[in-house]
Amino acid sequence: MILVTGAGGNVGSELIKRLLASGAKVRGMYYTIAKRDLAPKGVEAVVGDYGSRVEVAKAMKGVEKVYLVCSPLPQLPSLEGHLIEEAVRMGVKHIVKQSAIGADSGGRHMFGTWHAQAEEKLIESDVPYTILRPNTFMQNFLGFAGSIKTQGAIFGCSGDAPVSYVDARDIASVAAHILSKGGHEGQGYELTGPEAVNYDWVAALISKLIGKKVKYVDLPPAELKKFLLQVGMQEWLADGVLDLQAFNKAGSAAEVSSAVEQVTGYKPIAFKQFASDYASAFAHEAEAAR
Repeated sequence: MILVTGAGGNVGSELIKRLLASGAKVRGMYYTIAKRDLAPKGVEAVVGDYGSRVEVAKAMKGVEKVYLVCSPLPQLPSLEGHLIEEAVRMGVKHIVKQSAIGADSGGRHMFGTWHAQAEEKLIESDVPYTILRPNTFMQNFLGFAGSIKTQGAIFGCSGDAPVSYVDARDIASVAAHILSKGGHEGQGYELTGPEAVNYDWVAALISKLIGKKVKYVDLPPAELKKFLLQVGMQEWLADGVLDLQAFNKAGSAAEVSSAVEQVTGYKPIAFKQFASDYASAFAHEAEAAR
């Protein structure tokens, strides 16, 4: 039995599809009943709160392998720690942890710091592990749908810094390969797309796809934080986004890794392919703005 935590998320939902297709026995741990009810046929779906040791123990029962991922929360190290401790108690044979770019060097940004602490707990647990450190997801650009619709713009504060964004589907493919085929214990992989691109390049690509001018607006950090708070983001999360933007602006997220192809045998999805695959989402916003 393979337990996929964060089963309703960008990576978790794609990972479950791939594991089921491989014939694996899969249990998905969902945060809410609503997400659990959308689980695909064939997965054993449970609702679990990382903060509840009773629910974690129930989700972990009979599990041999775990895909470990947690939402970016200040409590991430302790929440993932609950699952790691239960995995030790249950005799889990392999944990594949979804971490974050920069965590291998102790953090260098808020999210990376939290993941670095969780990585340390995992390494010290003696459970065989593999760590995946993806760059920023391409799918995060779908979050700009509202500002594309209302302002024809995407916003940031990282200037013209290139970033080797990775498609969540590639992260899922790497994880599925490791969990279904075995191996890779004790390894850490930086996961990126095949190229590094900047916001201006992305804005031009989306403009071409949807037939509507989309621009990139580079804001001072304080102005970007104000914008993020206005659209409903919590302050601690907005601070984390700004921290990551500074990390990107310093050129720390531009390196391109061969890890996706190394593990799966397939080249990672390019940003143009991602944008084409999700064109209907962007085009819908453009049409709504006319």
